[in-house]
Amino acid sequence: MLALRALNILLQGSFEAGGDMIKDNAEIYRVVSKLLCSKNSTIQQTAAESVALMSSDKKMCYNLAGQNFNLLKTLYKAPEVDDAVKLRALVGMSKMCASSGGDVNRNIIAEGAGVRIFKQIRQLLVKNRQRKRASG
Repeated sequence: MLALRALNILLQGSFEAGGDMIKDNAEIYRVVSKLLCSKNSTIQQTAAESVALMSSDKKMCYNLAGQNFNLLKTLYKAPEVDDAVKLRALVGMSKMCASSGGDVNRNIIAEGAGVRIFKQIRQLLVKNRQRKRASG
C-alpha cells in the first residue's frame, strides 16, 4: 500500500520517473488489480488513483484497460463505496476512454459512453460541493 502511494507521488510529480519504473512491469498491474478488489476504502481509493494516474500514458493505459476498466466500473456502481473512490474510478475510466485518441479500433467502450462518464463525474462533484456547503 505504501509502495503504491509512493508510486502515485512519482506519477504526479515526475511522470517519466514513475512511468519508466512501471511501463513493462506486469506485477504492478496485477497488484493494482488486486487492490481494486479490496474491501478497505482507503486501499480502493489509492488503487483507483493509481489507475487514473497510469492511464495518462497510452502504453500503460493499454496494459491496464482490459480487466481494470471493469473493476473500476464495479467500484463506481457499488452502493457501499465512498464517493471519493467512485470519483477516482470515474476519472480512471474517463482517461481510459480518452486514451484511444479517436482510434475506433482501440475504443474501450461504445461511442458516447465517455460523455456519460464525464456527466457522472460532474454530478458527483456537484453533489459533494453541495454536501460541503450544507455542512459548512
